[in-house]
Amino acid sequence: MKRRTFLKNAFQLSALSSLPILQSHFSPSIKIKPYQVFWIHLEGAPIREVFDFWPDPYNQFSTTELEHKKEKLFLKFGEYLLPKLWKENPQSKFLLNHWLSVRGIALNGPHLKQSRSSWFRKKEDPEKSIIESFNESFQRAQLGSAKIYSLDGLTRSLYEPLLKNQIQELKTGQLKELFKEWKDEANQKNKLNPLQLGIIRSPSPLSKKFEDFDRWDQDTKEEYLKFYDGLIKELTQFALYLDQLDQFQHSALLITSDRRKVPTSLNRDPELEAVWEGGNFSLISGALNGPVVLGDIYREHPKYKESYPMTWGASPHPYSPAHIHQLIMDLCLAGQQSGNYNPREENPWVVPRSLQGLYIKGLMGRVI
Repeated sequence: MKRRTFLKNAFQLSALSSLPILQSHFSPSIKIKPYQVFWIHLEGAPIREVFDFWPDPYNQFSTTELEHKKEKLFLKFGEYLLPKLWKENPQSKFLLNHWLSVRGIALNGPHLKQSRSSWFRKKEDPEKSIIESFNESFQRAQLGSAKIYSLDGLTRSLYEPLLKNQIQELKTGQLKELFKEWKDEANQKNKLNPLQLGIIRSPSPLSKKFEDFDRWDQDTKEEYLKFYDGLIKELTQFALYLDQLDQFQHSALLITSDRRKVPTSLNRDPELEAVWEGGNFSLISGALNGPVVLGDIYREHPKYKESYPMTWGASPHPYSPAHIHQLIMDLCLAGQQSGNYNPREENPWVVPRSLQGLYIKGLMGRVI
């Protein structure tokens, strides 16, 4: 890379993320504190466009009516289009100021069971779940185990055998109950559980599961907008609560899903299809200066652009769910593990630093 190009890219990232490009040296006597991770996993291919899959303003997708109206917001990372519901939440700017969104995650299988396994099983040891590996590492570091919640009994019956971990079923099945549990955890003087995982399979206790929505019609829009509006409000209130406790700087809120659904056409009320490319996730933390979007994606899918005239969020350099697992380990065990990472396992997005919070390693994602 030419020196001029390198400096240009470095300046752009510095301006976008408000973080230094060059890794600074710091005293080894300054200890990096582990992060408390609160992880929400949306099970069963939810549609994410109305929440955190933010398209480029010149993307064809932005011409659809998926979100009723899309409004241009001028944020640090450029003229991106955010869903209208963000504009309608007056406190949402607090989240956006600490938001990292990552696109272009490839999933291992097109079927729900395969996708679920790819998210929670280890390739090198398929008999062992990721949660088991987490717990073993936590115990070696003299930390507690992961604590897992489900919002319905079916989720509990599906995941307990897969994760080999006891799951607490919440009585009301409401988001508010999950965040109440998390507030109680945040109030504990001794943080026994470095990882809190909440698994959600439907927009509400009386709704269909995410995987059963097959058309983006008015009823589906209302279900999703109500769910994500509630999620943004709960995330905002919880983040502000952590901030009041002086814990937001060392907490991370993570939102993932094993697949996502996309509209199949630009027609009115298009059918929805689950795709196994172009996954995304979001990370919120007081240690981040955002909003920042990482991950290059295609403007049109290179293989299916004739039959599907929009982006799937597919990437020329796809990430893996294993990178997210490593990210969680890096956060929960910050300062507890060796700095000699295996490059194949290192998460490609952020690294904990004592003086810099979460250091963002990548350049801003492009639509190409």
